[in-house]
Amino acid sequence: MKDGVRESDLIGALEEAQTGAVKLDATRYVNTFPAKKHAHFLIPSGTVHCSGADSMILEINLSAYIFTFKLWDWGRLGLDGKLRPVHIDHGKKVINWNRSEKWVAENLVNQFEPLIETAKHTKEKTGLYKTEQIYTERDWFTDYVDYDNSGKTLNMLNLVEGDNVVIESLDDAFEAFEVRYVETFVIPAQVERFRIRNIGKSDHVAVLRARIM
Repeated sequence: MKDGVRESDLIGALEEAQTGAVKLDATRYVNTFPAKKHAHFLIPSGTVHCSGADSMILEINLSAYIFTFKLWDWGRLGLDGKLRPVHIDHGKKVINWNRSEKWVAENLVNQFEPLIETAKHTKEKTGLYKTEQIYTERDWFTDYVDYDNSGKTLNMLNLVEGDNVVIESLDDAFEAFEVRYVETFVIPAQVERFRIRNIGKSDHVAVLRARIM
């Protein structure tokens, strides 16, 4: 939310907009951050959020937190010709009003922590916010990266840069398979070691890995 926004003003504006009498002036209440390729936005529970036009998003979340209450639907109509339903009554009960512009910029936007930096491999921790259970990290590399999964946790991975990689088991736990740009794949908890190797034309590739820690 923008600094200084009062709960009563926003909720009142949302309720009035949902009657169809006026359109919500979202820019009056909601702060925005420009997005570009590989930007990361952390959204802990209670954070008012949406994505802008022409964005392709890799969304990582816990199934335990699947509920998102829609406050405004930009005036779009359903098949019945009426404004599509929203969840203002539920949403207003869980909004965290302390998420100011400055706080969000310092805690939720592009928070990267370098873990490994070599000529051929860079690993960075990318979140999530400290109240969440998911651990995410991104590997940039030229040739290959070996992953240690001795902690035996489920791995969800996505190729976020590069055109083609191959996934190989270092213990013959599974047959090698190929993954292309923006595809998501799973490495089960029982696989202790695996390798991701660049086999495409891209000089550098990047893989985002998410797991429960």
